[in-house]
Amino acid sequence: MTKILNLLPDSVIYSLRRLRFMITKRERYQRFSHLRKGISDDGYSLKPFDDYQCIFIHVPKCAGQSIRNTLFENLVPGHINVYTYQLIFPKRVFDSYFKFTFVRNPWDRLVSAYLFMKSGGAHKKDQDWAKQHLSAYPDFESFIKQGLIKKEIQDWPHFRPQIKFLTKQNGELGVDFIGRIENIQADMKYIQDRLNIHKELLYINKTEAKNEDYRNYYSPESRDLVAAVYQEDITQFGYEF
Repeated sequence: MTKILNLLPDSVIYSLRRLRFMITKRERYQRFSHLRKGISDDGYSLKPFDDYQCIFIHVPKCAGQSIRNTLFENLVPGHINVYTYQLIFPKRVFDSYFKFTFVRNPWDRLVSAYLFMKSGGAHKKDQDWAKQHLSAYPDFESFIKQGLIKKEIQDWPHFRPQIKFLTKQNGELGVDFIGRIENIQADMKYIQDRLNIHKELLYINKTEAKNEDYRNYYSPESRDLVAAVYQEDITQFGYEF
């Protein structure tokens, strides 16, 4: 089946995958369709994306809540990857919308994610996951050396490589603009000018326990281990320790 799909034009593959999603994940597709029309019972909506003809890809621990609150009053759901947005939106809509995201130095992001999850995360699901997967590691160093290599940890959104949120069905990068946390003021100004949304940037959900330079959390060995795990992020976005 994969070989046959590879012979078809991208537009046809896009439509076939979206049709399969509609059929096999009917309830999920219907929820997304409902979110495009209004606000769900849990307070989320995809309508702002249609209103502003944009899509924000929220990579965990990259100031996503601050950006969502500033631009969309926290209505849009978080941590949905580009591939899934291709299943939600028809190709002509997806291609025409302004797609943007923010990324972060992988070493810095990992410290923030680890401390955030160790402190209980955002909700009970985070708490339960952290209790099951992080409690065995007494400190950050042991977590990197013994835990970060595990698939079940790398698959959790907060520890997942950033590039995995940003690639399309064909494996290419699927965003028009990549902002950086290290340059958030200037990059947010560009986005706000593009969308004609002019509000003061809000700072929400900062990791309170992270009160020093992220580099102080690392030994040379743990630094290199993180570089190996997030090599694709480092190469794609040009980060250094």
